[in-house]
Amino acid sequence: AEERAKAQAERIFARIESAISFAQQNKARSIVLLGHGNGAYWAARFLSERPSPLVQKFVMVTAHEPLDAKPPLLELIPTLKMKTSDFVYKEQVQAREAATARLQVSKRTKSAGFTQVGLTAIPGNEEAEQEQMFRRVRGWTEAK
Repeated sequence: AEERAKAQAERIFARIESAISFAQQNKARSIVLLGHGNGAYWAARFLSERPSPLVQKFVMVTAHEPLDAKPPLLELIPTLKMKTSDFVYKEQVQAREAATARLQVSKRTKSAGFTQVGLTAIPGNEEAEQEQMFRRVRGWTEAK
C-alpha cells in the first residue's frame, strides 16, 4: 500500500511539474497553481515537498484530503512559502470546520501570505455559482 501511495504521488507530481514547465515554455508572466478538492491537497503537498520558485501564488478551492492522506493538509499549510488563498463554501459544515482549522494553523504559524475567502452557494443556479467562484479566484490572483 505504501509503494502504491508513493507511485501515485510521483505520477501526480510529474503532472504538476509538466504543467509548470508548459507555462514557463509559453512565457507565462506569473504562475498560479490552483487545486480543487483533492487537487488542492496534492498541489499543497507538491509545493511543500518540491517548492518551485516559478509558482508565485497557490489557490485552494473547496480543499479536502484523500482518504488516509499522509501528511495531512493541516501539516502542509505552514510549509507553504508563497501567497496562498483558501476558497471555501460557508454553507458546508464539514468544509467550513476544516477551513477554520486551516486558518487557525496559518495564524499559529504566522503565515502572513495565507488568506481565506468564503463563497456563498447559490442553490439551483450552478452557472451563477461557478461564475461567482471564477470572479473571486480571478480577483484574488490578479491582486498585487
